[in-house]
Parts: sequence; C-alpha cells; structure tokens
Amino acid sequence: MAKYTHGELLDLREQLVEAVRPHVAEAAGVDPALCEDRITEACAKVVAEVLECLAAWGDQTTEVLSAIAKI
Repeated sequence: MAKYTHGELLDLREQLVEAVRPHVAEAAGVDPALCEDRITEACAKVVAEVLECLAAWGDQTTEVLSAIAKI
C-alpha cells in the first residue's frame, strides 16, 4: 500500500464527505445550506461506516470495489 500523510488521508475523507453531502441532504428532504453542520456530520458518519466496511476486506478491497462497480 502506498504511504499517505495524515493530511492527505484527511483531505480524501473530506472529499468523500463532500461527495455524499448532496445525496444525504436530498434523501433527508432538506436544503443543505440551511442544515450544513448537521448534514456534514451525518455524511461524516456515513463515510466512516463505509470506510470501516472496506477496511474489513483488507487486501481484497480493490477487487471487491471493482466487482461492486460492475453491478
């Protein structure tokens, strides 16, 4: 596995949070601008859960993600 700095990992996590933000807001039926902190917090929890699930696959993570992407 490539070595990443703590800052790079935090940046990637933030990118993931921002990517899911509009979808979480839409599913909740709220304007993300009006509930920014709450939506961001919810997104961060979702991203953390997804990352934990992916981490459980260990060395097979890339293979699993590729298979899921093909569905």
